[in-house]
Amino acid sequence: MKIPGRPEWLTSKIGRRFALYVAFLGVIMALALSIFISYQQYRDRVSFLEDELDTIVTANKSFIEQSLWILDTRSLDLMIQGFLLNGDIVFAQITDDNGKTIVSSGMPDMANKIKKTISLYHQDKGKKIFLGKLTVASSKQSAFRRAQSLILITFFQSAILMFIISVSIMFIFQRLVARHLTTIQRYTRRITFEEPQAVSLSLDRPMNRHTNNDELASTVNAINLMYSNAVKAYRELEDRTAEKIMLERQLRQAQKMESIGRLAGGIAHDFNNVLSIIMGYSDLLLTLISPDDPMREQIQLIHDSGSKAATLTRQLLAFSRKQVLEKKIISINTIVQDFLKILGKMAGEDIIFTTYLAEKSCTVEADPGQIEQIIMNLIVNAKDSMPGGGKIIIETAEVQLDRHYVDKRIEVKPGKYVLLAISDTGEGMDEDVLPKIFDPFFTTKEQGKGTGLGLATVYGIVKQHDGYIYAYSEKEKGTTFKIYFPASNKTTEETENKSTAAALLQGNETILIVDDSPSIRQLIVDILKPLGYKCLQAGSGKDAIDAVREYSGEVHLLLTDVVMPGMSGRDLSTIIVKERPEMKVIFMSGYTENIIVHHGVLEQGITYIAKPITPSALTQKIRSVLYDN
Repeated sequence: MKIPGRPEWLTSKIGRRFALYVAFLGVIMALALSIFISYQQYRDRVSFLEDELDTIVTANKSFIEQSLWILDTRSLDLMIQGFLLNGDIVFAQITDDNGKTIVSSGMPDMANKIKKTISLYHQDKGKKIFLGKLTVASSKQSAFRRAQSLILITFFQSAILMFIISVSIMFIFQRLVARHLTTIQRYTRRITFEEPQAVSLSLDRPMNRHTNNDELASTVNAINLMYSNAVKAYRELEDRTAEKIMLERQLRQAQKMESIGRLAGGIAHDFNNVLSIIMGYSDLLLTLISPDDPMREQIQLIHDSGSKAATLTRQLLAFSRKQVLEKKIISINTIVQDFLKILGKMAGEDIIFTTYLAEKSCTVEADPGQIEQIIMNLIVNAKDSMPGGGKIIIETAEVQLDRHYVDKRIEVKPGKYVLLAISDTGEGMDEDVLPKIFDPFFTTKEQGKGTGLGLATVYGIVKQHDGYIYAYSEKEKGTTFKIYFPASNKTTEETENKSTAAALLQGNETILIVDDSPSIRQLIVDILKPLGYKCLQAGSGKDAIDAVREYSGEVHLLLTDVVMPGMSGRDLSTIIVKERPEMKVIFMSGYTENIIVHHGVLEQGITYIAKPITPSALTQKIRSVLYDN
């Protein structure tokens, strides 16, 4: 941490520690150097004293020998005293040939002295006569004191030099290394993977051939590479985690749909047979009795109740993606515009509708009735969220979901889509409610006011059309549902006019009715026979084949259930049409078990009517097959 008021190079911990190490080593080296220099100086001084003694003795030997020969003690004493005048000489002595002291001066017992002794002679007629000895001594104390003084001076000078060098090294280290380490430290402390830094690590220093490949440059490159790889790995981990969560959610959703599908499939066939009887006969009764009949209201109630039960079954099949789709090339804009005519009456006067439709037609390949079901369910859901009135906005657009969008929603495939968005200004939903809204039987409405299948049905229909649906909601502000259908480049087809009269259409053709339920067969006979059709009945595939072979006349139409014990309606039609190619076929069922459909779409050339059967729907389907072909 930088301390205010202090230079940055003084705040570097590594720099200070490095300088202390250098200073400590410098002191040790200065001390060692001082001792070495002083020792050398001491040795040189001792050598100098020895040479000095040799010089003194040699220079005065002849004079001393002459004075000693004539026993001039006065001259000898003066000579000895003269020696002591030299500050380095501490003792001088002359002895005779018997070792007796003639003259002596100084301190003979001083320790650590250098002593030089020579013999004195006299030459007489070629004969060398021994006269005595000259001893001169010099003290080592002066040399030692000089060495001590030199140690202190040298150490002090070296210490000052080492201090200057240490401070210089600390400054240079801070400039070249430590400040960059601080930059690296600050950068790495700011590193986060949630919000990666946009700027790579760089150091404030000139880049040249000396610094491009040094250790700091390599460290910076390594950190940037490591961070880049770490961010990439983190994002990949996030993507894999998100993908895992998405797959787990899809698996749970698939398991729910499979459970609902098994439930729906188990009850749809038999339940729709029962509903066919209820709705079929109530429909017939309504056509037979007069408008003023007192029983008409009760019969209408029976019919309406059966219709509600049929809707519930369709919703179960829709959510579990088990319903049969009759896909066509349609315009979402056209569906919305046509449907708006009845939305106003359905929603009420306190609901304001606003539409923003794309200029393009927004064509998709879809089942028009199911698209209307989506719009209907979402409008009802929006209306229920605005009990005091409000605004509903319907938007369409052609959009391109690119890789950037797909990266955020891994279940989405990139491509061109048609967007259908429905928004409201209602109560909105909490964050904990939003993830559950597409679950079957989940509802926030009061008990008895919702089945919990409305949005689940929408979800199932969207998924069966290979689309995607997302909900966005904010409490007290409203909710938006965005649905993406794969766009189609084909031309829209003419859809069946929904306002076709529900009158029962007559005929005189022969129809073979095949169903394992006697009640269903009897209902169809009761519908068709009064209209002029001739009806043949069979309770199984084998009975139907026998009936066709035994019947000598022409059979114009095979009306067969899809799911039957022993032989399916599809297998039956294959056998019969092979024998009678001119015969037309209509399949009927409340649950097909993928016998005539694949992924919810009818196979090519298949004509199908869903149970529960109503007289008007049945007769119109028969006329369309017999006459349109």
